[in-house]
Amino acid sequence: MRIFLLGLATMLTSGCVANGRPPHLVRIAKPLFGGEAGFTGTVEVHRGCVVTMHNGKPQTVLFDSDVALVPEGTGFRDGANAEILSFGQRIHAGAAVLRETGKGWSLKDIQAFFGVKLPPNCPKDEVVRLHDFTPVN
Repeated sequence: MRIFLLGLATMLTSGCVANGRPPHLVRIAKPLFGGEAGFTGTVEVHRGCVVTMHNGKPQTVLFDSDVALVPEGTGFRDGANAEILSFGQRIHAGAAVLRETGKGWSLKDIQAFFGVKLPPNCPKDEVVRLHDFTPVN
């Protein structure tokens, strides 16, 4: 009976993952940038939101409007250079940290400046703007 329940739980969990919704990319409506530094790291999916990790915490990533998920949902295509990147792949990008541990830009200012609405499942205390992605070789 225990093996049956374990198998059933595995099937149900697999079904949820297979039938889950694609990750959510937060794309800006206005082609603006506030401050800039270099970023090297990975872009991942956390609770359905596309994030990067900073000091062990997920940061919501704001993307350019021409960035799109690949059809399989395993990564994204950067519209500026048509580069296709996989979630978890090491990358370089231009970066601006907008909020860190709840400090920095207010959510209201971020949403107004970039023309975005942060989904409820995305981190609000950590927000970064990334653009012009290239893979790390």
